[in-house]
Amino acid sequence: MDKETIVFIVEDAIHASDGYKSRIEMEMDILCDKFSFVMIAPKNKRNLSFRHNVEVIEYYGFCKKIPFLFNAGFIKKKVRKVKALYNNPIIYCEALPAAVAIANLCKKLKLRFVFDCHGTAPDEVHLYHPNWMGLFYSRWLRKKQHAIVRDCALLVTVSKKQYELFATDKQYVLLPMLPAAQFYGFKNYRKQMRQKLGIPQESTVYVYSGQNQKWQMTDRTLQYYRIIEDANPLSFLVILTSCIDELKCMVKRLHIKNYAVLKSDYEDVPKYLDACDYGFCLRENHIINRVAAPTKVLEYVVRNVTPILSDYVGDYSEELRKEQLTAIIDIHKFSAHEQMTISTGDKYVENLRNKYIQKYLEAMERL
Repeated sequence: MDKETIVFIVEDAIHASDGYKSRIEMEMDILCDKFSFVMIAPKNKRNLSFRHNVEVIEYYGFCKKIPFLFNAGFIKKKVRKVKALYNNPIIYCEALPAAVAIANLCKKLKLRFVFDCHGTAPDEVHLYHPNWMGLFYSRWLRKKQHAIVRDCALLVTVSKKQYELFATDKQYVLLPMLPAAQFYGFKNYRKQMRQKLGIPQESTVYVYSGQNQKWQMTDRTLQYYRIIEDANPLSFLVILTSCIDELKCMVKRLHIKNYAVLKSDYEDVPKYLDACDYGFCLRENHIINRVAAPTKVLEYVVRNVTPILSDYVGDYSEELRKEQLTAIIDIHKFSAHEQMTISTGDKYVENLRNKYIQKYLEAMERL
C-alpha cells in the first residue's frame, strides 16, 4: 500500500534554527512508517539533510529582512506543483507565517492542511517590534491566525494553554517538543561527570541549559543562583550554552565562585545533566511564556534532575507541581526553593512521550 504524502511548508528558520529543524525531524520520526515526505523550503547555500528520505523543493524567496509573507507567491506556485505530482497530499504548515502564506490556496484547492502552531507569533511580533508597525502587523497576524485555526483540518499545539488561547472547539492534538532518544535509557554518569568537572561529590549542583535570549531570564537565573551559593558554599553551577563569552561575563559580574560554563554537543547533554541535582527554567509572566513548552524541562525530568520553575512555564509549572516533580519559586521574591530529589522522572516522561506520540499519529491518520 502506498504511503500518503505530507508536504511540509517551512520558513527560513529551517536553515538558521536547530530547534525549528529538530521539531520537524521529531514529527518525521513519528510519522515515517505511515507517510512519505516532501518539503517546500527557501533556497539557501546550506543544503538541507534529514534522518529520513525527504524530497526538498526549493523556491527563490526574498532576503531574510523582507517578511516571510512576501514570499507567498513563490510558495503557492510550489504547492500547485506538488498537488499535480501527488494524490491529495496533506499540507503541513510549520508555524503561523507558513500557514498565512498558503491557507487560502489550500481552501480553494480543497487540500487538507495542518497548522502546527509553535508559539504565539502575534505577541512575539509585538514584543520585538514595540512600535506602530509592529502593532499593526501583530493585529493583522492575529486576525489571520483566527481564520487559519477555523479552516485547518488539524490544529497542533505545544501546550493546552496555547489551545485555550484560541478560544475554539476545533479538533486539536497536543505535541510539545520531546527529549531526543539519547536522553532515555543511558546509565547514570553522575560520579564520572563530577570528577571530570572537578565538582566534589557532596556538592549540590545546579544547571542552566540554554542561551541568553530575552525570554529566558538568564540574568535573573544567575542572580538567584548567587543567592543560593551565598547560603550554601558547597553549591556549584553548570551552564550548558553556545553563548560562552556572554555567560562567562555575566557570571564574573555577579562574582559567582563555583561554576563551569561549557559548550557541549547535544549528544552529551544527558551525561552533564547526570552530574546535577536541580535545573533552572525561569520565565516571567508573559503570554509567550504561558503558552510555551520549553524542551529543557522534560530533558531535566527524564534525567531525574529536579526542575526549578517559575509559575509561568506553560503547562509544566502546574502539571509537574501536581506530580511533585518540580520546585516552584516566586521570581519576584526569590525565596528558597523546596529541597527535593526525584527518582521517577524517567518513567513519567516515557509515559508522557508514548501518550503524545500515539494521539498525534492517530490524529494524522484520521485526516
